[in-house]
Amino acid sequence: MWPFRRKQKISSKELARFLATATIQRQRSAFPYAISLYRGSGSKLEDDKLLLEESILEIYMMIHAVLSCFKEERNSKFSILDHYQEYCCQELIENGLISHSSHFKHIMSSRVKEYHEAMQNCDLIQLSRTFCKFLNIPDSHLASVFFPFSVYIFNGYVANCELVKNLIKTFTIDETSTFDLVGGMPPLMKLTEKEKREAAEMGDAEQQCCLGMDYTIGVGVPEDYVQAYLWFDLATRHGNSKGRELRDKVAQRMTPSQIAEAQRLAKEWKPSRKR
Repeated sequence: MWPFRRKQKISSKELARFLATATIQRQRSAFPYAISLYRGSGSKLEDDKLLLEESILEIYMMIHAVLSCFKEERNSKFSILDHYQEYCCQELIENGLISHSSHFKHIMSSRVKEYHEAMQNCDLIQLSRTFCKFLNIPDSHLASVFFPFSVYIFNGYVANCELVKNLIKTFTIDETSTFDLVGGMPPLMKLTEKEKREAAEMGDAEQQCCLGMDYTIGVGVPEDYVQAYLWFDLATRHGNSKGRELRDKVAQRMTPSQIAEAQRLAKEWKPSRKR
């Protein structure tokens, strides 16, 4: 993924700085979508409150990705997370969303337990409901935001895991390193739309799920529930546990004839060969 012939050494602090930069970039690019989602639900929210809560959720998803991916390197993992939260806290203070570090610690401690329970249970609806609860959105407004927000959350978590996995493959933690990752690499490195589709067509369950989400909310492709169902169903067959949940959710928005068409396409589908 990155042009190194062998593993590049990097300090845990620099890796944490890079992860914080990636989180902030994703949060800023995703915020307009979150705004439109909640305005569409009829909820009246202050932008700063939504921005803060979304930032906290983005930070949590990156923390969960690091915890999931760094299973063997216990000391490095927690060193990275300590530095990561420090950088994120600084960013929130500089943007005027919180006043001091104790405010950040208080918010995180009150959110993480509920978010973690939802992620451990692979329950995206529970995660969405928890997020809405912290924003004091009444239940009468939840139906219009649950499904698209579940997709948005899962997409972010998959992107974070992909990023962290590639970092683990590319870098070795060495606290003496002075390598500047933020200055030396573009902030977010992920598959292009063409690469994502090629991987999905060759049977990559993770990318099949991502493609299904793209069709669900019309990101890079026209909104198409039949195609969304198809790719979620294929992801489920190839071992992606969240694909089933998302497939069943998109089915609730489809007619019986659309579901039958999607199931026919899934039955006829065959993986392509690598080009």
